[in-house]
Parts: sequence; structure tokens; C-alpha cells
Amino acid sequence: MNFSRLCGFALAAVLFTACSDDDDASLLQLADNEDKAISLTAEAEEYEIPFVSSAAWQATVTSDVADWITVAPLSGEGLNTEQHITVSALANMTTDERVATVTISAGGNKIEINVTQEAASADVIQEALNNALAVNRFAKFDVAEINEEAATIKFCTELNNTSSAWAEWNADWATKQYTAADGKKYRVPTALEMQLLMPGYAEPYRVGFTKSIDNLTLNEKLPEEMGGESTSVFRTSANKIEVGTDPQEAYAVYAVRFTGTAQRSAYFYRWYNTGSEADAHLCIRVKAIADDNVTIDQIADNDEFWSNGYIEINMPACGMNFGSFAFLVGASGDYWTSTSGGLNQDNAGISDYAFSMSFTDSYGYLADSRKSNAFNLRMIAAE
Repeated sequence: MNFSRLCGFALAAVLFTACSDDDDASLLQLADNEDKAISLTAEAEEYEIPFVSSAAWQATVTSDVADWITVAPLSGEGLNTEQHITVSALANMTTDERVATVTISAGGNKIEINVTQEAASADVIQEALNNALAVNRFAKFDVAEINEEAATIKFCTELNNTSSAWAEWNADWATKQYTAADGKKYRVPTALEMQLLMPGYAEPYRVGFTKSIDNLTLNEKLPEEMGGESTSVFRTSANKIEVGTDPQEAYAVYAVRFTGTAQRSAYFYRWYNTGSEADAHLCIRVKAIADDNVTIDQIADNDEFWSNGYIEINMPACGMNFGSFAFLVGASGDYWTSTSGGLNQDNAGISDYAFSMSFTDSYGYLADSRKSNAFNLRMIAAE
């Protein structure tokens, strides 16, 4: 927050209007009595305005746009000494300029101070929208080491398929938190939270890289504090794109997800594999959208839209590990959630299953797996 004291020749606000004759004008005046107006940046700011009044005074503020500007205090006694009011403006997160008038009144006189706040840039607005998304809570890298006894973790420091730790499902994850090297607390995400990265299982696959889909909808559910029930729409790219050497081409997948919630965002999924197991990974880009009016037609195959202003999450394809060794390294990946259970509620052995996120170079979804399998972990910051 920027704070500027407006006094002397630095005073940035003044349109002085007297409602009485010139002899009475001295009852109320600003420090330098000059005709100027306050110009604010789009950031949150405070300005202190000094003035002199020989009578009791009141301060008010009016604007066509509500609740972005305030003054304090709203009144005071006339002391014939310098007094102050503070004008406080919230950050402007719109592309429209905002205008207000601050009025100080005393003894039949008034001072009107015109305030103009500049519009925010589209980049600033997008950054603010992105920062509010819960997907930001996911760690940048996989867990490299986990110590259950000490409740500590170490993260991988780069994107590769050889550093991630393998872990069997643990019932303690439902409540347990882990401390990272920087002292921050993390935990294993729930199945509902993992949907911020990948949708649940459905046929045809909503995230699939081998077959074309067009505007397939999916009802999704987030934690209640994130918005609960929502609707999402998925579409593959018009044509396959180059993704590496194995495969050489695959569809990208676009989605408008979580419509009707504060987590509404555009999503972009693509596979990368240059032929080396070490760098094969799933790339997920997330870009917050301001309202429910944004459609998949506006974001799919739109290079300009996806040229900047997105959050990127990369999941290494460490393979599958069913308790003895990893296979399909460079072609698939599996990540645990903390949620026990499975898709088939009629399964007599459902207690042996837990929800996990799985992906390959052909598809991705949230499903279930046996708890005895060893999968990777992508933590979420504890609140």
C-alpha cells in the first residue's frame, strides 16, 4: 500500500469552492489552497490531506462506483490549526477508471477534492484472479522423501521421473500434516481437492489425447468451501499437436471447469515426451476466468488466450508401481489422495481401495486403486 502525505506544494488534491464571500473563505482551506486533483494508481493507496478549519467540519465522499474509497475521520472540531483526513482507496481490479469527490464542509464553506483512480491492466487483473484459485496450494514438485515418524517431507527440486518417492496408501493421511524444509505445512490432498487437477473417471475420457471429443460435459464436485457442485465442458484441439517422439503427436485438451463457483477456470492439458523417460510429463495449465460467460469456444485453440497469464503444473510420468517395481516409466503416472474408497460402492472389497489420480500418454482421470500399490505424492499446502 502506498502512503503519501499531501501537503505544501506536493498536495495532489484540491478544488476549492466557497459558498460564502471571500472573507469567510479563510474559515476552511487546504494547506496550499491550490486547484489540483488527486490522481491514484490502480493499486491500493492512502493519501493524507492537511487543512485548516476554524469551525466544526464534516467530510463525505461520493462516487458512482460503490465501496472503493473512504475518508477518515468523518468530522472534527475547528481549531485553527492544521488537521487531516485520510483518503483510502482499494485496488482497482477493473479495466475502468474510477472517479469520486471528497467534500470537506465547515461554517457554510466547502472544499471539493476530485479523485481519479486509473484502470488496472488486464495482466494485473488476471494475476489477481489466478492468485485466488485453490489450485495454487499444490506444491510445485513431487515429494522426494517422506518420514512418517517425524512427519517431515522433502520435495524434488526439478521435474524428472527418477526423484519422486513411492508410498503405499496411509490412513493417517486423512488428518496428518507434514513439515517441509522451509517450515511450511503440507498434507495429502483429498479426492475432491485432486479434482482441481484432474476430472473424475468418465467414458469417453474427458482428458484423452488419442481420440477427438467435442463439448462433452461433466458434473463435478469440489469441497463445499470451494463451491461444491459445478459443471465443466471438455474439448480436444481441432488437430493433433507435436508432443515429442513417443508418441509424436497427440490431441491437447481444453476445458472450462467449475462453472458457477469461485474456482471457475480455463484448463489446458497436453502430454510431453521427447523419447527420454526422464522428461516425459503431463502439463496442466490453469487460467482463472472472471465470470460464467466465458465459453469453451473462446478458449479452445486460442493461442493468444494461452500465451500468458496461466498457472502451470507439471506431473512427471514416473510410471506405475504395484509394490515391487516401476514399469511404464515415461508413459504414465499415479498419485494418491487421502480419501479411502472407490468408484464401485457395491464392491465388497472397497475398503482395500483409495482414490488416486492416474494418467498416461493416452488419458487422465481420477479413479481408485488398491491401497497396497506404491504411488507418488503431490502435496497441498495445509491451511
